Amino acid sequence: MTKDEQISLLQVENAKLSLKIQSLEEKVMDLLKLLAKQGIKKDSHNSHNSPSQDKSKPKRRTSLRKKSTRKSGGQKGHKGHHLEMVSNPDKIENLKSDFCQSCGSDLQDLSHKFLKKRQEIILPPIKPIYVEYRQFGVLCSCGHHQKAAFPKNIKAPIQFGSGVIALVAYFNVFQYLPYARLKLLFKDIFNLSLSQGSIENLKIRQQKLLILFMRVFLKRLKTLLI
Repeated sequence: MTKDEQISLLQVENAKLSLKIQSLEEKVMDLLKLLAKQGIKKDSHNSHNSPSQDKSKPKRRTSLRKKSTRKSGGQKGHKGHHLEMVSNPDKIENLKSDFCQSCGSDLQDLSHKFLKKRQEIILPPIKPIYVEYRQFGVLCSCGHHQKAAFPKNIKAPIQFGSGVIALVAYFNVFQYLPYARLKLLFKDIFNLSLSQGSIENLKIRQQKLLILFMRVFLKRLKTLLI
């Protein structure tokens, strides 16, 4: 095959791919429009509605697995998983005896020999971080009063950051936590008060960001393949 024939073949394949991308892009846009019109069907998994209000309840499924004669738990030959100590712990507490439990003698000034170590895994309490952006202005010699610009994503006097929005979407959409339980989770775990109305608004905001990302992604994909 000559070089010209190879170029012609590639051009034909490129044209076919372009048509496929255009068709897929149109389908995606139609689906996004349909989702925007219909919205997400609310039930007890993604809203504050009670389970009794669910229109379609999942049917109970019978397991197709046959009953095994083996005992439950890890089987013989299976490599187990266990906690492992870290070489550089964040905090070290040296445990030394002040007195002898046998005779009561003072041991503080004596040399203590290291025997063994044990470690405990602790989760620190989570506290929200409030970042304050302070805008300053200055009067130029030309008479213009110049004001510093806020970051593009800071559009309100007080708002939730991207991490909060991502967690709301993750726990509600992926982990199926209803609004009431999600509200309690943020209060008990993250020490952050979050109303059910705020959860709904944050979900809508995340949905808009995903639609925008999808459009940009398809546009760039089409540019790369042309």
